[in-house]
Amino acid sequence: TPEQAFPARLVARWQERCAVTLRNPAVYGYATQDLLDVELPMVQGFAPTFVTLAVGANDIVRGRSLDEYRQQVRRIYAALAQAGVAASRVVALPQPDWSLSPAARGFGEPDVIHAQIVSFNDALRVESTRLGARYIDLFPLMERQARAGMIAPDGLHPSAEAHDAWAAELARSLDDVC
Repeated sequence: TPEQAFPARLVARWQERCAVTLRNPAVYGYATQDLLDVELPMVQGFAPTFVTLAVGANDIVRGRSLDEYRQQVRRIYAALAQAGVAASRVVALPQPDWSLSPAARGFGEPDVIHAQIVSFNDALRVESTRLGARYIDLFPLMERQARAGMIAPDGLHPSAEAHDAWAAELARSLDDVC
């Protein structure tokens, strides 16, 4: 549920220490182009002080190449800058290791998917840090969760417990936010 997703869990932790308003335009199933076309226009009127960026899984599912993905990430940062959000206010996060989920086989071989996830996450890390954003590498945690079967009932996405663990780690890593 939206209340169990990591943005809500992170905000709940921060609200114990400071005033935080969550606006989460993210939609399961969206790829980078959807983020640019649908989600980013919502940033214009909100003027966020902090943005998390986690995107890439659906670009893999849709067959986007690594070079195309890298270009899209650059476009996202350019659009954020146009919306008044400096890269220094963005924290990029890896996509989870969904290669071990029961539904992954419907998208290809798990080993191939895993390698694509690692490559896309690395591209996001490189582009984000090059542009002045922070990249918090939750991927080792996400891999452990995937191996432990921390999967939502849909058989693809991480479980609520996995999202909560991401929020806990993010809150520790971003203790300067509040």
